[in-house]
Amino acid sequence: MKFADVLKFLVVTLFISILFYLSIYGNLTKHSATAPASGKIDNIIKAPEAIISEAELARLIAKDPEVLEYYSFDEEGLSIYASPADKAIFNAECKIFYDEFDIFKKLFKNADIESLKIIYEKKGTQKLNLQQYEGYLPTNSKKYGDLPLSGIRIALDPGHLGGDMETAMMEGKFVRIQNSDGSITEFNEGNLVFNTATILAKKLEAQGAKVFITKKRKGLSAFDITYDEWLKTSFQKELKNAFDVEKLSQQEYDLLKASNDKKEIFESFFKRLDIEERARKINAFRPDLCLVLHYNVDEENYFERDRELQLMQPTPANYGMVFIPGSFLKNELSKVEERIELMRLLLTNDLATSLRFNSFIMHSIVENLQVPPISEDSEMGYISRASVYTGVPGVFSRNLALTRMVHAPICYTEPLCQDNEIEYKRLADGSRTKEVAEAYFKGIMQYFADSNIQ
Repeated sequence: MKFADVLKFLVVTLFISILFYLSIYGNLTKHSATAPASGKIDNIIKAPEAIISEAELARLIAKDPEVLEYYSFDEEGLSIYASPADKAIFNAECKIFYDEFDIFKKLFKNADIESLKIIYEKKGTQKLNLQQYEGYLPTNSKKYGDLPLSGIRIALDPGHLGGDMETAMMEGKFVRIQNSDGSITEFNEGNLVFNTATILAKKLEAQGAKVFITKKRKGLSAFDITYDEWLKTSFQKELKNAFDVEKLSQQEYDLLKASNDKKEIFESFFKRLDIEERARKINAFRPDLCLVLHYNVDEENYFERDRELQLMQPTPANYGMVFIPGSFLKNELSKVEERIELMRLLLTNDLATSLRFNSFIMHSIVENLQVPPISEDSEMGYISRASVYTGVPGVFSRNLALTRMVHAPICYTEPLCQDNEIEYKRLADGSRTKEVAEAYFKGIMQYFADSNIQ
């Protein structure tokens, strides 16, 4: 063999070895879900363009293929069907023609869901006189000042109720860990996210933003009263209202009416009303962005906790994730309002803009908190069963109530695991919530800077 041939063979072998090493290293990095003890996580998250193709939109919207049988585009516009069977016989429930798209984008921005249901059902498949809807409630009028976020409206929704530990335990949103010295460290997620929201709000307001928080203090529901106060003053009335509009069956109504179990009423009835009220208040504010604040716990650790003592073991696991709208399951389009929200995602740019916004928030979580994104291949229940990976590390479509009902670009955050062996101590003393608020702040500022808002 000639020297040149030997040299060529060695170069090719070296090149293949390098590729193999990089692929193995990349795969290990991709599947890691525990933050390194020290060092810097690579800047791996890139912001996509705020425009996505029809095929990509369909992929992000439909977790189950059957979802695609609820709509179709043709040369005239968008048709929505009440069921796959209706699509099979071309029996559209509602049709939006291409020259109606712009007015419906305004309607989604400005009309509440009850008004949208009336418009949707009245319209059917007929063309409407668009003049009757022109100017249907004004859109945000931007008044830009000298500050970077002047004129920008941002809604913050700190999840859960918070307040005392009794309420947090009823919600199941708390952490209790026994330290090595036998002492107990405990806190609840509702209080953590409220503290984070108030810190973040001050930072955003200092940059000129108008900020709305969905509740005024820890322990309150979206109705501005505690859950106990709601039980005393509003439960029976709201129960009767829900039954009258057929949101509850006779059996469900009778069981709840007779129940004295606070947790059962919370889980079966109140929680849905609270989330609906959060969405209503956010939409009435007409934000340019909405950030929903949560903290996570490691799923496996949560299910293995000591149920009698309500204790969790500190875990080395730590990961971040954020959610955008989409990922409908096949049983999640049975109601008219659900199909209206599907139509919104198909007509507006909310999903694409949410994806771009979320990429900046996830980038900031990785860079500033040193928490890696959860693997796209995670076997965690709500990731594998109910989410669609967007292609941006840590960013998933998921049909959560708020990602579906909020009519604005939205980021639903789960930045880290509260039960992590390092995180729980820093969350308990308040230092980590300040860092999380700062990470969100930097992500929002970079989003607007990169979007060239003028």
